[in-house]
Amino acid sequence: AMLFNLGACESVLASKSDRSTLDGLKVSAAAFQRAAGYFQFLGECEEGKKVNETMSSNGGSGDATTSTAIDRIEADLSGKMAAILVALCLAQAQESVFEAAKLSEKSSGVLAKLAIACANLYEEVYEKLSSSLRGNPKAPVTQERYVPKMWATTTFIKAAIFNAEATVRVCDTLVNDEETIGSAITLLTCMGFTLSLPSGLMASPELVQGEIDKI
Repeated sequence: AMLFNLGACESVLASKSDRSTLDGLKVSAAAFQRAAGYFQFLGECEEGKKVNETMSSNGGSGDATTSTAIDRIEADLSGKMAAILVALCLAQAQESVFEAAKLSEKSSGVLAKLAIACANLYEEVYEKLSSSLRGNPKAPVTQERYVPKMWATTTFIKAAIFNAEATVRVCDTLVNDEETIGSAITLLTCMGFTLSLPSGLMASPELVQGEIDKI
């Protein structure tokens, strides 16, 4: 419980920092990374493993005890929940790094690489939120009410935003060359199609990553 509370305190510190300044963004990134470290350790400790075993053995019971305070505490301290929180904190730390680079007016190539890293991390969080703490494939974490449903929506949207951001930054490096302007048009067209899909976040990131690797 102490590790969970330490991680929670660090995440609050990160969220309260001034994101309009470089110093504030550095504080935010560092605090989110420390929070991820605490949650990582929580997931790896013996207590976290025992909680996982307990929850798996009780999975799918559907009785009233699943909504008790004890059940909620077990969920918060489980290794699976810790993995979700680690991924979420790392994604927010990476976002802080991206914002700091943007504020520092780094090159489009650098911003593209940072943006695609943000997108990948938020996609990882979204995938983890689509799983179940109790081993029930039909009951993701949000349906089990261990985390707000808004978490899934937000991470889904964040992944899409940063994929689009990476695409725009890559295109910035391509449009000034007659030989590569066609690639820029293709990337923007694919991203526009991707964002129009109800669930297709990853229709074009392979193309984006391929262009990023050339930078």
